[in-house]
Parts: sequence; structure tokens; C-alpha cells
Amino acid sequence: MAARGLDISDVTHVINYTIPQNPESYIHRIGRTGRAGKVGTAITFVTPEEYRRLTHIKKLTNSGLKKRKLPIIDDVITAKKNIIREELESIVDSEINEEFLEFAKDLLNNKDPLTVVSALIKNIYQSELDINKYSKLEEVNIEKSGKTRLFVAMGRKDNLTPKKLVEFIKEKTGTNPSKITEVQLFDNFSFISVPFEDAESILNFFRKNKNGRKPIVTKAKARKDKKDIDLNV
Repeated sequence: MAARGLDISDVTHVINYTIPQNPESYIHRIGRTGRAGKVGTAITFVTPEEYRRLTHIKKLTNSGLKKRKLPIIDDVITAKKNIIREELESIVDSEINEEFLEFAKDLLNNKDPLTVVSALIKNIYQSELDINKYSKLEEVNIEKSGKTRLFVAMGRKDNLTPKKLVEFIKEKTGTNPSKITEVQLFDNFSFISVPFEDAESILNFFRKNKNGRKPIVTKAKARKDKKDIDLNV
């Protein structure tokens, strides 16, 4: 990835192997494909943990991001074969030194042309076309669950009820109360669940307003116990 300050022209593709930390960095990266009125393609690989950040970037930048399916191994091999075919056709169409033509004639005197070409392709491209070199990628439907669990460093000792907790989050961040679900209230802390996009907005708000202390709301650690406590708001 090109660093800031480097002016590289004619960039057609930008590939993000990790999602940028903020919208400004994302815009700066993908903007390299649009210099001087040109167009290009930006591809971003996203893990389930990063998806909520992507939805936040999408909302703030009003970007028309499109989800695409990951290619299967057969697709990768087919694409590589097409590239190899184009490379070989370009070589065949170029001017060949007479020395190599004579060498080829000698080689073909006692060998079948198809066998010779196959042997050369195998020798040069075998590693690229070896299906065993590629691991199958498992696609995760990160949009299906679509929620982030948040930890709130307040509980019953702070005179909270589930309803008051939801109202507190709404008042501070403007989050629609209908999006705040799975409210769990304990003596010293609480948990809530919200859609990825809203979670990022909530977390950003409390990071900016922590007053030198740990934010009141943070992303919850993975739950060891799947049993939920049903508390009506």
C-alpha cells in the first residue's frame, strides 16, 4: 500500500487487507484510484469483528459499497489459466529469435507438439496451477446476526433499570430505543445488544467523552455462558 505523500498515477485497484481505523483513512486510500477524474476499484476484505466498523464508514461516507462473494478455488485456477494463456499468446505473437526457432524444430522432430507444449507449461506454471496450494475460504454471513454486544460500566447501584439504561443510551447517542435489545442489568454493570452500525456510533461517542477515564461503554468480551436473561424494557 502506498504511503501518504507518494504521488502514484494510474492506480486502478486498491486492496485493503485490513479495514482502516477511520473514515478519513479509508477515503484517502481508495481515493488513489480516482486521481484526475479517473476511475478504479477498491476491494476491502472484512472479518466479522471488523464489519461494524465498515458499516460505520459506509454511513459516514455515504459510500455505495457492494458485497461480493469470495471466489472458490476453481475460480482462482481458471483466472490464472486465462492470464497464462494471454501471456503465452503475447509471446507467440512477438518476434522470435531464429536461434530459438531452430531449437524448437530440433525438439519437435521426435516429440509430439502437444506433449512438448504441455511439458513446458507444467515446468513453468505447475506451482501456480496446483490446486493443493490453495486453502478453501469459508464465507461467514456476518450480516445475518448483525449485532454487537456492549458492556456498560453501570448497574443497579447507579439506580438504573432496563428502561432507564435504554433512555440513557438514547439521550447520549441518539440511538433509536427499538434497536437496543438483550438488556441485562447487574449490580455493577450491564449489557446491551445493538446493530453493528449503531454500536460503532455508541462506542465512538463514549471514547470521545471518557474524561480521562475508561469509557463507560465498551465492546463486551465473548460470553462464556450462552444463557440469556430476559429483562423487559
